[in-house]
Amino acid sequence: MSGPGRAELALALHASGPETSSGVGDAIDLADPTGYDNGVGARSLAYVDLDVLAASGMGPVSSSGTLPPTITLSGAPSGTISFVVQCLTAGALGTWSGQWSADGGATWTAFTSAASVVLGSTGVTVAIAAGNASTDNVWTSSTPTLSITIETSRDGNFWHKATIGAFDPVAVAGYQRKAFIDLDRYVRARWTVAGVGASFTFALSGAAMLVYAGIRNVSSLALRAQALVDLTVEEQADGLVAASDQADQKLGARYKLPLVSWSLGISKHAASIASLTFMQARGYAPEPGQRDTFRDAYNQAIDFFDDVFTRGDPSITDQNPADDFNTGLPDPPPRDWHRGWYTR
Repeated sequence: MSGPGRAELALALHASGPETSSGVGDAIDLADPTGYDNGVGARSLAYVDLDVLAASGMGPVSSSGTLPPTITLSGAPSGTISFVVQCLTAGALGTWSGQWSADGGATWTAFTSAASVVLGSTGVTVAIAAGNASTDNVWTSSTPTLSITIETSRDGNFWHKATIGAFDPVAVAGYQRKAFIDLDRYVRARWTVAGVGASFTFALSGAAMLVYAGIRNVSSLALRAQALVDLTVEEQADGLVAASDQADQKLGARYKLPLVSWSLGISKHAASIASLTFMQARGYAPEPGQRDTFRDAYNQAIDFFDDVFTRGDPSITDQNPADDFNTGLPDPPPRDWHRGWYTR
């Protein structure tokens, strides 16, 4: 999703490999200038891909009733399974019979007990120990799950208690892409593997991006947070990136992108551009005769960035601070700047 002069930092939150227990990845410094080709400064938005290449094992088996024989499960489930076995005819191994379900009891398949029973096309095999089964015996289990959250920190030591987002829990191989907004300087992944004998082979990778305004800026400077509830995080992220790209169309004509630092004023007007995109995405209709405040704020933002191109902005530091107009020539001696205001 590269824009004009956009700096992106590749994120390798988990290398492709198997995990059989819960864990946490190494922290990535989003302000590390060695991690990308150009640009410095903290990023505040990231797109992360989760590739689950393999999943195996089953969760632990729970049993109930009178002295139920031990049942264990093995194999690689072909989908999400909620496993139930019931004994319908009592007896010793090889004589007792029952039924099994892979969907929590919605549908059933009859079977006769044996040391090993293949559960249809589920990819799971059940091993049944010797012993007498009773008609009150019930066994249950489910596929193991992989849960992954993304955490952020300002200093790499104290990690916010609340995560900034999570992937949907995973039970089988597959792919997800998620956006994570309003990151602090450091990010890392934490994963939990639930189930006995469970193993997941997965990779977490993506890119952090420099944007001029985050959702916190939007809700504090341009648009109330309640207006965003109908938008997914991915839609919000796309709107923020698009707003920064529009700003860069103006800023890049004067400054060498990506910017190193900028003021809250830049963030405010980028937030106004994003807000119109958000409102158009969710739908809105101003009352007849009333001003379109979102369109007005958008136009003011465009005028602001036009003015930055013409007059400059003392809050901005770019890749070449001595050459505001990217001419390759040194800038003339600066005029008198006082607290950010231009004076003649």
